[in-house]
Amino acid sequence: AEEEAAKKMAEEEAKKRAEMERLGLIDEGAGAMGDPVTWFNGLMTRFYIPEGFFTRVIDFADLAAVSYRGGSLPAESAQAGRASYGDYIKAVRIEGGAAVAFKLIQISVSTARALAYKTPGADGALIAAPLPGTALLTMNVTMDGVPLLVGRHSLSTGVVTAWANPKKRIGSAYAESIHIALPGFAMRITSSKANKLADPELQVKGLHLDCEFLKFDRTSVRGPLPEMWGLVEPMSEATKALLVPPKA
Repeated sequence: AEEEAAKKMAEEEAKKRAEMERLGLIDEGAGAMGDPVTWFNGLMTRFYIPEGFFTRVIDFADLAAVSYRGGSLPAESAQAGRASYGDYIKAVRIEGGAAVAFKLIQISVSTARALAYKTPGADGALIAAPLPGTALLTMNVTMDGVPLLVGRHSLSTGVVTAWANPKKRIGSAYAESIHIALPGFAMRITSSKANKLADPELQVKGLHLDCEFLKFDRTSVRGPLPEMWGLVEPMSEATKALLVPPKA
């Protein structure tokens, strides 16, 4: 059932990306979501990211290097009999290369109590969507050590934009996104609840990050994800290790 849920989510995302490609909004369709599952050109691959430290997953030549830190399901889910290891991407680091204006963007999921699931009308009314110039609610984001607020942030070599989706709730807050656009490169990081869990409160506790690489030069990428996509061969032993479920 868990694999079917992940497959269904990936198929839904694939449909969205296909429509964006049809409209000319993106050049590439690749990324990682959910369990995590990575996709590229219709190929989906389940992989596992260790907890406690960052693992570099992709290098974009002199533009950026991206690393993930993993996390597991809420403890209540494990107690209910669900296996829990490497379930989600909990934090992302984007290190700027020589050709970009930032050195480091760090994104991690929020643990704010304000996100706790509340039914409509319960005490603690639903939070309003964050306005430009205010802090995000589901993600902690910094750029070169400075908190990144909602809005459009222009750089000498691109744009970083942060916003909330008023139509998609996560507990009392909203799904939020960071969009990074550089010359020849674009990616988006979005907060997401654990849709594979049935309990709404556990869904919020399973808050994680989905990553999409919207535009990039496929001939210059290196790292585990390009190896999983078949863009770089042969697959290294380090990448093969990320495909093996860790011992519970």
